[in-house]
Amino acid sequence: MRLLLTHFCALVITLSGFAWAHDGAVTQAESTAVSTTAMHCATQPGRPHSCTPIFACIGEKGEFFQGQARGWGELGLLRGRTGSGAHCSGFWQRDGEVGVGKAKINCSNGTRAEVNWNARHREAGYFVGSGSDSENRKVLAWTGRDIIARISAEGLGFDVFCSSRAQDFGRRLDALDG
Repeated sequence: MRLLLTHFCALVITLSGFAWAHDGAVTQAESTAVSTTAMHCATQPGRPHSCTPIFACIGEKGEFFQGQARGWGELGLLRGRTGSGAHCSGFWQRDGEVGVGKAKINCSNGTRAEVNWNARHREAGYFVGSGSDSENRKVLAWTGRDIIARISAEGLGFDVFCSSRAQDFGRRLDALDG
């Protein structure tokens, strides 16, 4: 898998556009491993294999995505799964400005999503994104070293969090002092 991922990264880096990356390459076993290890990613600033947990709420009925954002700098990979079990992969790309970019992802159930993101509290390593999916549902996304622990501290399952607390959580995260 490491060799395949290395070749895939090289291919993505040479692309001049931003294309959909999902081709079924994320297996169920890999996706399960991603979701169970998302909290244990090693964020390594400046290193191409840096890993940061990512969490997103999809729509208002409790659907969510949990996985990993990998890479550093201009371009990186995303992978994980939704709460309903769809396996997803894609990539993120910086848009020239430091701390601003977009992410695109495809899931095994046919859903695609695009999110624009920007840095919040860079010292703490938080990025916040918003966008929509191919079913016109709003997507709110967060990534950061301890983002899964912060969401878990809300005391709710991820599905309940996404249907009732996501907006408030985003406002509280924005209010942090870096």
